[in-house]
Amino acid sequence: MDYVTAQTKLFLDRLYALMKIGEDCRLPRGKSCVLVYSQGGGDNGKAVMDNLAGFFRFALNIDVIDIIGDNMLNELGAVKNRREILKMAFELGKEIVRG
Repeated sequence: MDYVTAQTKLFLDRLYALMKIGEDCRLPRGKSCVLVYSQGGGDNGKAVMDNLAGFFRFALNIDVIDIIGDNMLNELGAVKNRREILKMAFELGKEIVRG
């Protein structure tokens, strides 16, 4: 349906409790995250995640360090054959651990 899964939407809906109209987000500043996705068919996963990254940045003051994922990952274990994604995730993980 060109958006996130029902479970992800449920998570996002719960984040609205951190916001109050006319005030800053209740979440303390300085938080960061990495968005990770896998998409079966289609080719708009990155665009959807870019949209979510904007929400995280501007509504919740969360720094989105990076977005990792790709489409055509329906088959169980398909990401094992996508070396570029695995390498990107590994390098990003090293960067995060170094802080």
